[in-house]
Amino acid sequence: MLFISQRTISQVKNKCPHCGRICRAPSDLARHLRSHTGEKPHTCNICGKSFTLKSNMKIHLVTHYKVW
Repeated sequence: MLFISQRTISQVKNKCPHCGRICRAPSDLARHLRSHTGEKPHTCNICGKSFTLKSNMKIHLVTHYKVW
């Protein structure tokens, strides 16, 4: 008898169809897929520059408010 764990099933669901990378969570897979599609959903409201990760956009925003 073959036993398949829930972890194995979830890994198959979170497998990249382009390169076969297995991600732990669906959100990780969604983020990874952007490396193939070039999607950049997070846009700076000030200059219009786009980013794949919201955290990178937040770091970028500091450049607009930096006081010397």
